[in-house]
Amino acid sequence: MLEVQNFFNLLTNEEKNELEKIKIQSTYFKNQNIYIQGAASFGVFFIHTGKVKLSRVTPTGEERIYDFKSAQDFLGLNSILHANKHSHTVTALSKCDITFIPKEFFLKVISQNAQVAHYISHICLEESEKMMRRIEQLQSLSAKDRVKNSLIQIHHKFHRKNKINLQITRAEWANYAGMAQETFIRLLTELKKEKFVHQDGKYLCLAS
Repeated sequence: MLEVQNFFNLLTNEEKNELEKIKIQSTYFKNQNIYIQGAASFGVFFIHTGKVKLSRVTPTGEERIYDFKSAQDFLGLNSILHANKHSHTVTALSKCDITFIPKEFFLKVISQNAQVAHYISHICLEESEKMMRRIEQLQSLSAKDRVKNSLIQIHHKFHRKNKINLQITRAEWANYAGMAQETFIRLLTELKKEKFVHQDGKYLCLAS
């Protein structure tokens, strides 16, 4: 997988100088929204530090967490490329340092810089394939396997050896796995007994 940071290396010196003048650096704290579902999209966001969750409200009014992002990830790409509004809400899970890149600059660079256009297309394709795999897994796996799969996915993204380096509530874990909190807690207890996962203070750890 390509490193998102390389986006900046693909810019020409002229583009880098222009971006330096128009970008906006912001710090967000835990539970602050970076943007919300349905809001107009004015650009993309790049995470330098911190972790966030992506969620959307269903037609029935339920919030569904469907992804997590961290340092070196972009936010809002699909919103400016395929729509004028954000299709989801992004909420900080920790202190986050984020750069906002205005839509006009970003789209201009994509239209004029073939390397950047190819790079962004690659990222969007990866995101689309990842989302399709997740939908298939939620539809085809048993509840217990959905818990295991969620633990593995998040460990892959946020790992420090066998530790899952992400502190979220049991309700958020359950939401991501697509089940009631009570069901998630019961199945997690079973997986602990099976030594698939164990608790280390505030963190969950996969068996090494």
